[in-house]
Amino acid sequence: MVREWQLPPAGELVQMESSRVVLRIDEPQFNHNAGHLAFGPDGYMYIAVGDGGGANDTSPGHGETGNGQNINTIHGSIVRIDPLDPAFTPDSPDLVSANGAYRVPLDNPFIGVDGLDEIYAYGLRNPYRFSFDAHSGALIVADVGQRLVEEINIVNKGHNYGWNLKEGTFKFDPEGVEVGLPLDDPTLTDPVAEYDHDDGIFIIGGHTYYGTEVPELWGRYICGDYSRAFRNPDGRLFVADLFTAIRENRAYVNVHTEKSPAGDIRGQLARAKALAPIGTELSSGPAGSDSEAIGRTVLRVNSNEGSVSYRLDVLGIENVTQAHIHVATEPG
Repeated sequence: MVREWQLPPAGELVQMESSRVVLRIDEPQFNHNAGHLAFGPDGYMYIAVGDGGGANDTSPGHGETGNGQNINTIHGSIVRIDPLDPAFTPDSPDLVSANGAYRVPLDNPFIGVDGLDEIYAYGLRNPYRFSFDAHSGALIVADVGQRLVEEINIVNKGHNYGWNLKEGTFKFDPEGVEVGLPLDDPTLTDPVAEYDHDDGIFIIGGHTYYGTEVPELWGRYICGDYSRAFRNPDGRLFVADLFTAIRENRAYVNVHTEKSPAGDIRGQLARAKALAPIGTELSSGPAGSDSEAIGRTVLRVNSNEGSVSYRLDVLGIENVTQAHIHVATEPG
């Protein structure tokens, strides 16, 4: 979506609005408001909306099944709209909102079917902060957990991210307030990374790094956590290779749980992978190259497909077609 703006002729007075209400959202409880908003690569505004607050997504104002799994409430979702006054975009094919204050993208997933037109994705608890990957445009959402798991999601249109049926990749029981075993449900999209409350209790969110100061972090997602205790300043930074996690289908599994004296469940999460990747660090080649490029490739044998997948990260190169890998059936 591309917008063109024209300045008024010199000397012409133009009346500007100082403020305008676009959308109002009620708050059943005081917490889980999220509220982060940003424009995406497509020019539309994305808004993170929490499940309404309280605990377990079962408090007053959360309905019989909770707000996270209710596509007819705006709570527990990522919203996608065009916030401009529809009067300024008369030629847009997008729908005018019910309150007449904005437009709804025509390709939002619930246009013309059951569900709120504004919803882009749902099944979120408290999507506190999000960002767009500068290279791929992927929407990366940090969702604050409740009892055990903090999660990072790659959010795609129309997907259901599980709350309050799941917390992270684990089954959640809103009645018993228990986090159970991993739940494999193809209708629910798992996070690409997660960590338990031994490491942090409130994920803040972050950005993918594409700078040159720290090459080993290139293409990695860097995020923060509030603390490992509510009243102590004990926040930390985390680094995750989200896109490799997607390609390699890596997951985090609960390898140990125990009851604390207070009855809270504590767990440790460990990353499971079927095969260790074969990797090598690359630098500018010796065959007459004057390039200052540096990079890394990671090769992985896919045991169930009889093939090899790879990731190639390169810095300091102008023409990306110059960065490639030669594949042969024999050495040399």
